[in-house]
Amino acid sequence: MPMTFGAAAAPLRKRSLYRFISLGEKATADDFRLSIYAYPDIEYLVQAAQLPPLKREMVEIVGPNGVQVQQQGKLINAGELPITFIETITGNLLGILRRWVTEKEYHTVTMALVSEGEPVSNQNTTITLEGCWLESEAIELSVDDNAALKPTGTLHYNWHSGYDGGQAGSLGW
Repeated sequence: MPMTFGAAAAPLRKRSLYRFISLGEKATADDFRLSIYAYPDIEYLVQAAQLPPLKREMVEIVGPNGVQVQQQGKLINAGELPITFIETITGNLLGILRRWVTEKEYHTVTMALVSEGEPVSNQNTTITLEGCWLESEAIELSVDDNAALKPTGTLHYNWHSGYDGGQAGSLGW
């Protein structure tokens, strides 16, 4: 007699469904706000960014009889993140990017997850990056495309509030 699992698994699947739903609305990648304190006007021109990693350097140790141990070392407080903007016909963004690089400016950047369901971020969903400087990548132009101009770059930071125990504050819409 063949074994069937479908009917027996239905209550398990239903419990899993309701348990999953009860955890709350899920975050989506497009529900974010990135605010550059010195340049509040370009916030709505940010198209893509990343939340920074929280990590430490790995320390590898070899002990007696060749046993290997990996332990946590120094905090990695500085890093870099890719960032993508979208330009307007006036070129205001390009002017800001140029100034940020040529004047060797360092800025504070705050990123937060905000959505229709959670219009104000909290300490778990907000990161402040300090000592940020920018590298702007080459900007692709083409007569074959009628696509929006999306300047990209690398945002370098020297500290992020993930190491401050949730002291980044909050952002709302």
